[in-house]
Amino acid sequence: MRIFRYLKKYWFFALLAPLFMVGEVFMDLLQPKLMAQIVDIGLENQDLEFIIRVGAMMLASVFIGGIFGILSGVFTNLAAFKYSNDMRKDLFSRVINLSFEQTHQFTTGSLVTRLTNDVTQVTNIVSMSMRMMIRTLMQFAMGIYFLLGISKEFRPVLFIALPLMVVIMVFFLIKIAPLFGKVQE
Repeated sequence: MRIFRYLKKYWFFALLAPLFMVGEVFMDLLQPKLMAQIVDIGLENQDLEFIIRVGAMMLASVFIGGIFGILSGVFTNLAAFKYSNDMRKDLFSRVINLSFEQTHQFTTGSLVTRLTNDVTQVTNIVSMSMRMMIRTLMQFAMGIYFLLGISKEFRPVLFIALPLMVVIMVFFLIKIAPLFGKVQE
């Protein structure tokens, strides 16, 4: 798409943001596994030293996950806002070079909306796609991996629930897409 050509200059930020998001999601999903070790091994054997060691690992993973989350947000914002700044400058230079007839055809309000609101909407899409979509996909994939790692007995539940979830999501996307189009008009 043409609008993503503005993101090319900031590819490094756009690459780092999802990578740090993967680290954050991994640290989030590591917590239940560590907690299971505390319950299954530490409490079962009444091993206080083990509980403290794994608890410290949990605290460290929370801290590292927080750092990854902050860095992901920083790089997402750098990419998205630099992207929108370049787009806004190009749009502004095009508006300045419009003839009086073209300016009256579009109306001043419409041009101002395009320079402000429309660019902000595109910025939000870029930002959300770098953070939310990556986060959701990683939580989904890593969640399945960790779920199956905890117990193989969850496989039947997963094979029943997963297609059901996909059907429900597709249903709502089909219902919501026309409404979103009306809002944008």
